[in-house]
Amino acid sequence: MSQEAVLDIKLNNDKVLSSSEDKMLYLLADLKPGDIPGESAGINLAVVLDKSGSMYQARKLEFVIKAVEHLINNAGPNDIISIIFFADKARVVVSASSPVDKETALRKLSNLDEVDIGSGTQMLRGIEAALGELRKFQGSGRLSRVVLLTDGLTLHETESLNRCRQAAAEGIGFSTIGVGEDFNEQFLIGLADDCSGRSHYIEDPSKIPDILNQEVEGFHNAVITNAVLEIEFEEGVSPRKGYKVKPMIYHFGEIKTTDNKAEFKLGDVRKDEGASVLTELILHSGSPSEKKLATVRVCFDIPSLKKENVVVESPVTVTYTENESEIGCQDPDVLAVVDSVSIFHQQTRALDLIKDGQRARGTQMLTNAMERLAKRGDDELAGVVKEEIQRIEKGLQTTPLGTKRITYGTRKLTPRAK
Repeated sequence: MSQEAVLDIKLNNDKVLSSSEDKMLYLLADLKPGDIPGESAGINLAVVLDKSGSMYQARKLEFVIKAVEHLINNAGPNDIISIIFFADKARVVVSASSPVDKETALRKLSNLDEVDIGSGTQMLRGIEAALGELRKFQGSGRLSRVVLLTDGLTLHETESLNRCRQAAAEGIGFSTIGVGEDFNEQFLIGLADDCSGRSHYIEDPSKIPDILNQEVEGFHNAVITNAVLEIEFEEGVSPRKGYKVKPMIYHFGEIKTTDNKAEFKLGDVRKDEGASVLTELILHSGSPSEKKLATVRVCFDIPSLKKENVVVESPVTVTYTENESEIGCQDPDVLAVVDSVSIFHQQTRALDLIKDGQRARGTQMLTNAMERLAKRGDDELAGVVKEEIQRIEKGLQTTPLGTKRITYGTRKLTPRAK
């Protein structure tokens, strides 16, 4: 077994009653990188930036340029960076080169006002230009990643998403950043989730440099890549739902199995962070004994060591007992994760119901989520939810700002041990 990563498996309870009734269990699989030696091979990065008319408001474009200048100045010797701006058209302002020609890149950025690409928002053209730049150095041992930043709605969302999915299948990851109130958060979140990236929300444009540089630093800290978690279930175990819970909550949906196996894509795993998956299982009746439920394995690459298809795995067992007194307390770590996921799922469903016109039912679910957030001590987020509930009760619509705060906030809920 590899020591370059540790796979920790927990059940909410490792003992169940051997009755005729089905039982629900939660399985939490946590992958933590080990002490992986070696230097980063660098990153092959394309930054795709909105330059539509709205980006000139609230100094958004000014902060974007500041962020990109920082990226250029701090590029490592193995890094490749291309900068693409889009509006009605796309323009490669800084072309990919090895090493980064910092002087030329900064000069071109200082002349950005001379770049006329219209005032609309066609992200697809920026994506196509970025992929052209990345492919100049794809396969060089570097991670190929794209960061997309926008403050508005783009044309051709479906085509953009499909194009990114195709590129993701080739090993190119996409992260997204939405600024302000007017972008489609479901589009940006879905794109990042489907393409091994992360989605960030920026309410205050002055935070653009911090968030952009934080995400790029994360690429440098990706010590494990292309991670896929597989669970092979034994007879008598029926999987239901799956969630990625670290670093951000993401619903994989109903678990579909092939030959009793289910796969969950984890993508990059960053140093000192790890990645976790929570699965909901139904156990059928069993006689008193220790029973194997599943085998959990993770396959991944380690770029700094030039290793591919490294595997760590662990069996999962539970004890069936007739003695109810043998069943101890449930694992607090697993319960804390379940609580976070439940709140995330509750607010997601609530906002969908409200959008579909089922305001009473949606408001009740949102109220429950608010109360649970307050009980956990997440007072700021609970306050945001309360403000939206008050609007709904007055017959008003939810606000774009409020729904974005709630949507992004619950994705980042940190488990609180009970």
